Amino acid sequence: SKDKEKKMKEKPDLTQEVKDFTLECGADIVGVASIDRFDGAPDGFHPTDVMNSTKSVITFARKFIMGILDELAPGRQRLSYKHHMYAHKNTYNTFTGYDIARFLEKRGFKAFVIQPTTPYYAHEFRGVMSHRHAAIRAGLGVFGKNNLVLTREFGPRQRFCTVLTDAELVPDPLIEKDLCMDCNTCREGCPVQAWDPKSGIFYKPVCAHHQNWNRADQECKQPCG
Repeated sequence: SKDKEKKMKEKPDLTQEVKDFTLECGADIVGVASIDRFDGAPDGFHPTDVMNSTKSVITFARKFIMGILDELAPGRQRLSYKHHMYAHKNTYNTFTGYDIARFLEKRGFKAFVIQPTTPYYAHEFRGVMSHRHAAIRAGLGVFGKNNLVLTREFGPRQRFCTVLTDAELVPDPLIEKDLCMDCNTCREGCPVQAWDPKSGIFYKPVCAHHQNWNRADQECKQPCG
């Protein structure tokens, strides 16, 4: 029908509009995944478990400030890392997610923002949906040996946020190339060796207990960076 043809023609235009708007809001990279790319997600952690009508998943990221990473040390530098790599960046990404959701709702679509970090299940060491898996399915990067997403632009140095929508957007191509340099520096430098040396499985509790996040004063005693 003519209505269907019009809708299909508008889809690429809407996708580009969403991406342009996301970058205008301050994000450094953005990608789109179709809902079929999440087949096999754990029960309860699929995008449709959060918003049943989800058809597309938008993931974006803000890059880290390299000067702070290079000078990571106890004291003021560590506090700057906590604020600018986590707290403030989480806030900026959440605001951007909110703006994207409003952008879509004004065009008649439904949207749901999954903000960074919270909400999460502390005993399982995972959130309601994985931003990292969403980023990979949106064509932004691949997993490295450090269990982080490596992007072409920034390696592992960014923080992600995700927006679900019932708008049918055009998905980005997946990255087929392995971006990991296979130098093994991340695993060799891990202070608690949180990986199984044979299988490569990453042990989240080991990592979390080492970092010793104090919820009373909101201070991480041993941030790895």
